Amino acid sequence: MDGNVEFFSSSLTTRQTNNFLFLQGVASSFFSDLGQALLDRGHRVRCINFNGGDKLFWRLDAVDYGLDLKRWPEFLERRLREWSISDIVLFGDCRPLHAAAIKVGRRLGLRLHIFEEGYLRPNWLTIESEGVNGHSSLPRQIEAFLATAGPDESPIPVASDMKKRSFEDVCYTAAMMAMRWRFPFYQHYRPFHPLVEYMSGARRIAYRKWSARRQATEIARLVGGKIRYFLWPLQIEVDSQISVHSQFKTVKEAIELVLTSFAGFAPPELELVVTEHPLETSPFNWRRYMLEAAARAGLGARVSYLVNGTPDKIIEHSQGVVVINSTIGQRGLVLGRPVIALSGAVFNMPGLTFQHGLDRFWREAQPADRDIVRNYRRGLIARCQINGGLYSAPGIALAVKNAVARMEACRQGAPPALNFATPRPSSKPVGQAIEAAVEL
Repeated sequence: MDGNVEFFSSSLTTRQTNNFLFLQGVASSFFSDLGQALLDRGHRVRCINFNGGDKLFWRLDAVDYGLDLKRWPEFLERRLREWSISDIVLFGDCRPLHAAAIKVGRRLGLRLHIFEEGYLRPNWLTIESEGVNGHSSLPRQIEAFLATAGPDESPIPVASDMKKRSFEDVCYTAAMMAMRWRFPFYQHYRPFHPLVEYMSGARRIAYRKWSARRQATEIARLVGGKIRYFLWPLQIEVDSQISVHSQFKTVKEAIELVLTSFAGFAPPELELVVTEHPLETSPFNWRRYMLEAAARAGLGARVSYLVNGTPDKIIEHSQGVVVINSTIGQRGLVLGRPVIALSGAVFNMPGLTFQHGLDRFWREAQPADRDIVRNYRRGLIARCQINGGLYSAPGIALAVKNAVARMEACRQGAPPALNFATPRPSSKPVGQAIEAAVEL
């Protein structure tokens, strides 16, 4: 278990009481349960809802924000001062409202707790103070991780209940749509309407079930020992990992780059196996596009496309793993496979990933040293990973316990929050509009 849990049992008399402001989380009870745990520990907790889904899953007292993005920084700063907030808690740093909040929080010298899916998966979540993924302040030199490596990792296994996750996502969307009247300016951070994604997701699930036997046959062919192949797990185009943190404007650009390189520089006996992200819900037919692009590149049958995710056995039998910045690259390192990251992944550094370009990777790829990989993971866990999950009751309970420990530990010795008891004066028209929009 995460070593920071020892802080969870510390006495209230030895801890500083803080004022936490929660912003948007995920479609689960994680943030609400975390807020309640902080309250139980003697801290003060506030929350601002951006839509009906947020309101549904946050079970504690909260204020609703019903105005547009332009007026959000002023509203937020007034609340931060009024509530004497010391810490801001949010999930992801690329959502427009969150990006603006981070700027305000930094300017006021507040501590940020930015959550994200785990850099290591499964069983882990990420919590950082400066930013996540491409915005992370993690060092890009392997020596820094080796110097701070903690004890060997021994996480409690966390199951992800996909039925629960899907049900809660539908509930979140339904509440968001039903309460549109209260949050008329809210713009969801994903480009497709949720109903479009649900319809596309249902179609993909049906296709995966229909093609399961054919997919199993193809996997058996690949792992049978006679086929040599490289693996490329696709990522979701609308995810910030692509739209914000990569060199590519679209996944199509990456497809053209990888296929052109493979056709020109990979030994002719090698194949390329492309796997679809298991949570892909866009209406675009990536399988068709990939196979057509392979035909244009003259690769034909050398490229295969699997729609049921990326199981470990596919990684283990590969000659190497190509990622843009997917966390599957971390899994490839653990399983002893050579890995190349085409963009600035947190694990893309000398000593872990191939650093000499994609064209040379096909012929010169070598796996990282297992001891270095193990110590890197220990250092990463010590810096920003907590054991837990978001979509099952046991996983959430574990994540809450470890998150509280990490959040309280990082406050030890920190200066007290700025005294914001008196709100900064604001222009009268905007102030009046804010109060009318968010207070009953």
